[in-house]
Amino acid sequence: MISISAEAPNFVKAKHVDPSLGFGYDYDVVNSDIILHSLSVKDRKLVLPHGRFYRVLVLPEQERMNPDVLEKIVDLVQQGAVVIGDKPSRSHSLINFHQRDQRVKKLADQLWGGQAAKSKNRVGKGVVYSRAFSIRKVLEDIDLQPDLQVLGKNDSALYQIMRNMQQTQQGRLCQDINRV
Repeated sequence: MISISAEAPNFVKAKHVDPSLGFGYDYDVVNSDIILHSLSVKDRKLVLPHGRFYRVLVLPEQERMNPDVLEKIVDLVQQGAVVIGDKPSRSHSLINFHQRDQRVKKLADQLWGGQAAKSKNRVGKGVVYSRAFSIRKVLEDIDLQPDLQVLGKNDSALYQIMRNMQQTQQGRLCQDINRV
């Protein structure tokens, strides 16, 4: 799950899965409203109300962040979420910017601490990784393997999306989408 900025203009770029991840990984995009009002943590997974879940939240590459969103992210990490992103240093808004900047710094210190840029910081039941760690390295670190492996000469021709819909007593219910 990749978070987009709350700043304007705010466009979701065309989907591009980093080739360094390898086959079998995909993402969805989430905005600040979803983070604030719909996202929760259950069994160390980021969960939406309809049951879809994610293992990692990747923050935008920016030094500014809405303090309300950052406060929610602190709460999610304390409950067990895994987050990748660099420490924000100020608020995204000029309204009451001195107070908001101080709030961002205080909340950011809770997640990233005073550590250098290359950090992995445990907070409550969760973990925050700086961008010094590649997404692939974080996925390996949390032992998240692709749901599907295709053996053949040209697996790069496949585009696969696995949607985790819900957990049942018999196993996981998934939707697999392929546009070969």
